[in-house]
Amino acid sequence: MELQSQFVKEFEKNKYNFVLTSSTNIDRIFGLYHATKKSKRSFVCDKYQAEILKIVSKNHKHHSSFYDVDYEQVANPAARFFDLNRRNNVYYFNEGLESYLNRHGFCMLIRSNQAFKPLLDKYSKLDKTKLYFSMWSGYLHSESSGYNSDMANFLRPYDLTHLHTSGHADIDTLKSVFDTINPKVGIIPIHTEAPEMFEKIFPEHNFIVLQDGESYNTNSNN
Repeated sequence: MELQSQFVKEFEKNKYNFVLTSSTNIDRIFGLYHATKKSKRSFVCDKYQAEILKIVSKNHKHHSSFYDVDYEQVANPAARFFDLNRRNNVYYFNEGLESYLNRHGFCMLIRSNQAFKPLLDKYSKLDKTKLYFSMWSGYLHSESSGYNSDMANFLRPYDLTHLHTSGHADIDTLKSVFDTINPKVGIIPIHTEAPEMFEKIFPEHNFIVLQDGESYNTNSNN
């Protein structure tokens, strides 16, 4: 919530806001939606991100209002929801949408994809624009083991503000957590491209490695 409050302050100060964050960081995206609503800006994303929001909202809004997104609201600009189409393989604001967003301001989710470049290049020239990097800073540092050269090159031309609460942990921290909890059934690695490495690094623990689309019955080992 502290990070969400920081975004509210930023969105209130800056009219045109672009945020690069992971499309799999669901809570961050919903937090940005609520920050946009509180700052009375409109919320913009591409259709892929919109579908993720809609799926999560449909399944979880009855558990928490945090996941409740009003996609149909058109009465005022506060968190009015827009998902973008591509034209000639790039994202764009049509004339009516551009006029509306220029009046009321917006928060737009972006990815390190060339399709976002035209809008980013256009608005980055304006004083009222700010670009936020809401991911682990190691992706942008060449000396980091997680360095992402494509992402770093995409963002290099722009001034960035880093606003992020990282969920990354080093090996020593993970070992401490695993040893403390010491689950009887096993540990399921997520948000990683190499889940099988956990078994090699922490051989003293049992890991359950699931493939994409594979489900796991938590009652099967009771």
